[in-house]
Amino acid sequence: MTCVSPQALATKARSVNLIASFDVSGRGGNIFFLSIFDRHPAVAGCALVQYTYSYADTQFGDTQTIDAKAAHAFIADKAYTRLLYHEPEGAVGDMISRLGGDPAARFDRAAFRRMVDDYFSSCDQVSRRDLITVPMLAYAAALGRDLDAIRYVLMGDAISVRTEQAVRGFTGRMVDVMLKDFPDAKLVRLIRDPRATFASPRHQFVNSFGNMYAIAPGRYFSRLRDLLVANLTMENGSVYLYWLIYIKQAEIAGRRQLQRHPRNFLTVINEELNTNFPAAMTRLAAWLDIAFEPDWTSNSFVPTVMDAPWLGTGAYNNRYQRAVHGPLANDPDDVAGKVTGPNEYVTRRWRTRLSPREIELIEHLFRQEMREYGYDVLRDTPKTGDLASLLRTALLPFVGEMPTWNWLKTGWSLGAGEFGKRLFYAVTFPPFYVISRLVLFDFVLRRRLFATDAEMKATP
Repeated sequence: MTCVSPQALATKARSVNLIASFDVSGRGGNIFFLSIFDRHPAVAGCALVQYTYSYADTQFGDTQTIDAKAAHAFIADKAYTRLLYHEPEGAVGDMISRLGGDPAARFDRAAFRRMVDDYFSSCDQVSRRDLITVPMLAYAAALGRDLDAIRYVLMGDAISVRTEQAVRGFTGRMVDVMLKDFPDAKLVRLIRDPRATFASPRHQFVNSFGNMYAIAPGRYFSRLRDLLVANLTMENGSVYLYWLIYIKQAEIAGRRQLQRHPRNFLTVINEELNTNFPAAMTRLAAWLDIAFEPDWTSNSFVPTVMDAPWLGTGAYNNRYQRAVHGPLANDPDDVAGKVTGPNEYVTRRWRTRLSPREIELIEHLFRQEMREYGYDVLRDTPKTGDLASLLRTALLPFVGEMPTWNWLKTGWSLGAGEFGKRLFYAVTFPPFYVISRLVLFDFVLRRRLFATDAEMKATP
């Protein structure tokens, strides 16, 4: 493989456009979506590389000119491009594996490093646009792609910014930042069934925290104080409550940006990609004005990363979710290994992960989304009063909230320390149980966060 010169990379960077997928729910299948284009000759992107704009915003602020040395350090050590820049060993290899990549995939990292090093050492300052495009073009070149054929660079991001709080809402401003650099950017809004969207992070974070509220000796009162004042973050527990609010706020932000920039956006439904892949890709390829790939003609399509089969990731997958002794059981490895490409299983898994009451609650809180995106309603009945439905479905325990005898017994087998943590939760969680419902009722009844557009217009 011959390295591409800094001048050639700079020239190409000026001519390409951007495809960015926004996982507006947090669980819309961003890595799967990016992996679909891994081998497309018109697209330069790697499914391992995500959130580059969000990370750049955290590192440099909203500036379009960046010191070249700082930009190089960012690419090499801060952004997800570090997974391409460094050898797949230690923490880098572990992260590649967690994201479903194969650390042994044949990728010329030395060539990638040389192109990145040469480019960012050839100038004093670089544009933010080049910070985004050049590493992806170097990635394509290191795989032996023809740069002349490339028309897009591809990446995924979130509708939220890490410094924003879900309880206050999200601005979706990464959309505006991208459009400053790429006015004609193609922005894909990934949508997924709210029931599946809730079940996935609830599963992951209950297991990784060890319990629903991240309660442990030494941080009990700080967790309780955060809940009392509705200081809800991804890191401080109250899992079910935080993710109900996050999913709704992300949908609001995504919908607002769609209304502001309709010509830039296409909405892609995760379930359509999984159950009718050829039709979904026909529509997407036409919108992007790129060739429909022969591999896209069947639901047996095999997504790839670095030209190697993508091995899967996700909250239920032991590759990513390393908490295998938590309150909620992960998918068996033989199941997880079979659902990496388009498949119906991932569109229906939530049915076995949610209780009937949880299904009814989510259908009730996300009525507008369920109707607008065409999801079948199983349990929500409009004949029932809203308050009665909320009380009936939210007052009883969520899956993973109540300690069970088997969970305590497993903790004992894992050692006295783990058993002590689980016993501490079993004894001390009741105040969290009560307060979290009061906070939820406040967001639903007073703040009207989950009201539909029609209900909001009808409110005096």
